[in-house]
Amino acid sequence: MTGEEAKNVIEQLRFGIPPTCFLLDFTVGRDTQIHNLHQSLAHVGKNGALLIHANYGSGKSHLLRVLREIALKHGFITSLIEADMRGEVKFNRMDTIFGSICKEIEVPHYSGSGIEILFDAYRDADESKLEGSIVHERKKNSNANRWDISYNFNAPSIYVALRAWIHEDSACKNRSLITEWLTNPENFRTQKKLLYQTLVVNLRNHFRDPRPEYKFYKDKVFLLNAANHLHAWRALSDLHNLSICSGYRGLILLVDEFEDVIHNSSRRDHQQAAFKNLFRFFAGKLFPGKAFFAVTPDFAQRCKDELDRKGVYDIDDYDMFDRLPNLQLEPININDSITLAKRIRKTHGLAYEWNANQAVEDTTLQQHCQQ
Repeated sequence: MTGEEAKNVIEQLRFGIPPTCFLLDFTVGRDTQIHNLHQSLAHVGKNGALLIHANYGSGKSHLLRVLREIALKHGFITSLIEADMRGEVKFNRMDTIFGSICKEIEVPHYSGSGIEILFDAYRDADESKLEGSIVHERKKNSNANRWDISYNFNAPSIYVALRAWIHEDSACKNRSLITEWLTNPENFRTQKKLLYQTLVVNLRNHFRDPRPEYKFYKDKVFLLNAANHLHAWRALSDLHNLSICSGYRGLILLVDEFEDVIHNSSRRDHQQAAFKNLFRFFAGKLFPGKAFFAVTPDFAQRCKDELDRKGVYDIDDYDMFDRLPNLQLEPININDSITLAKRIRKTHGLAYEWNANQAVEDTTLQQHCQQ
């Protein structure tokens, strides 16, 4: 950590904000849990999901952000979202989940966030530094760089969007449209003609896509909510595969405030659909990456109680709530607080070039922490 970085950390801590890019350095008392998270990320190819259990105010949201930092440092692409049944991230609708994921995508060594960052990373990847199998997949994606049609994508929408992005002379002009479409797909249900004209017809001098216009509409290429939102699931799977084809280890999803599904959904069919999507993440069949959900320890029981209260007794996955893999966070103790105080003292000394250890002795820190 440089002196300037230390100053930024102190300023963030002054306002009660966890220090960006140094979260792990200021996280104490969670060694076992963080080790387990490292182990989870180390298992290449093992997908599925994990519940992170902690009481309100005990740091589960903070740990999600720590996990995001760890994942980025280990070469994963990440997206951290918050469930919002009354807003943009309705967990009963996979198209809104997909849109939010696209908005929050972060790629190691790239500044900013969004689906455009992933597309740039794919375009910029140096194939000479990629494994042979990945180079082979990239050639299958683009049909040996002809970009006429590809059967290597689960969702034709992602192929059409990426193809338009790849061509440099059109990327700037179409960038905003592609970004807006994929991050807010519900706004484009009546804009299929616009997307077809802009992303296919206007670019035909770059490729020879053999499909007639009606085929794009018949196959619902531009609708992420098609096939009961299966298109959105397939598009999410493609984002994971694009992450790997860009030279990274895959896509990590981090979901905060999932209990909003209980608090802010008055319709039982919406809650059931939201729970169904949760189980699909844990099953690991529709999304081949990893996902982490932050919830309170009594989450499973509260979900079942909510279904009982609304008279839902025929849900097939009722017992699944108790079988979801989870990681339990323990509250930090006095010794952990003292450790954190010492790290802050050291950082403050580095930031403002003074002997903080001598000016504020350990005994003084201990007294303040115990108070």
